Amino acid sequence: MKRYIFIAFLSFLINFQIKGQCNALFSDSTSAFPCGVVQFTNLSTGTNSFTNYSWSLPGALTATSNIPNPTATYTANGTYTVCLSIFNASPTCSSSICQTLSINCFSLSCTANFVDSNCVVNGSVAQMSFFNTSPNTNTSSVYNWNFGNSTTSSQQNPTATFTANGIYTVCLTYTNTSPSCTASICQTVNISCVPPPPTPTCQANFTNSPCNNGQMTFFSTSTGTNNSTSYTWYSSPPPSGPPAPYTATVCLTMMNSLPTCSSSVCKNILVDCAGIGFEEFIVEDNKVKIFPNPSNGLFNLDISQINLNSSSFQVKIYNILGELVHQSLNEVQQGRSNNEIDLQSLPNGAYYLRMNADNKACSAKLIITK
Repeated sequence: MKRYIFIAFLSFLINFQIKGQCNALFSDSTSAFPCGVVQFTNLSTGTNSFTNYSWSLPGALTATSNIPNPTATYTANGTYTVCLSIFNASPTCSSSICQTLSINCFSLSCTANFVDSNCVVNGSVAQMSFFNTSPNTNTSSVYNWNFGNSTTSSQQNPTATFTANGIYTVCLTYTNTSPSCTASICQTVNISCVPPPPTPTCQANFTNSPCNNGQMTFFSTSTGTNNSTSYTWYSSPPPSGPPAPYTATVCLTMMNSLPTCSSSVCKNILVDCAGIGFEEFIVEDNKVKIFPNPSNGLFNLDISQINLNSSSFQVKIYNILGELVHQSLNEVQQGRSNNEIDLQSLPNGAYYLRMNADNKACSAKLIITK
């Protein structure tokens, strides 16, 4: 009885050791074959003439095989799972193994595409983001964006900056190196959120110097000027009549071409280049006398100190603007004018008297105060 038990135990150990020596293994090769054709080589150990082989080849034209070293044909790029199972009938042995296979030799048909975001204001410019939605891109993809505004990007999902509103043509080209693939697409985008530029400000202004040697100099003190600023000056002509202070209208117009801006200013300037001003201009050593002065507008002239051959003299009165407000022809009688000069209709202020007789001229200042 012990003898049979020992023989049974020895037989179990022998079968266990033989099954432990069976191991499925294989390799694949594509280098010597056309694209998509794969040679599988059985590398299993513990096999013999009684070994059965079972290959699972999903995705291949022939999905199964029972020979030790089969050849499979694939028609598309992809990653495939290949499994090999071996079984020995005598002595009993079985083993299985699965491995992945990558096929990437077929030319890829590429299609480029992208979408854009809403226009967003960023300070004085607009920004828009673009998102690559092209199929078949991978880690080898290289991107080339052109935003139609002289800027480019090599990012997968870039953001572009636009300084002016308008319609822009945005193009994307991407290239895969493994497998080889290139595709392009161009689309138009409407940029409409660039804020308007601030309104340029400028203000015309000027000052002037006192009259010197019969001339006055005007200086622009305008603000907002630049290298493109042009200046246009205007001055009203002096009044006719003898030299006397007058008020001139002087205008300055400034204009910038970049950025566009214009401004004008006009001022009334007292021009006193004749040296009269509010000082008396009197010839003949102050021989012309006005009385009363100041007055309410009624006054007489005392010309007794002037040697006149004629029996009359002409009087003209000017206001400070140089405007003639009165003129009369007066007779000489006992060294005086024989009548009053009535300026009571004129407003208070300073006036200039001009007397002409015997080719002589005299001037004096008159003040009316009521």
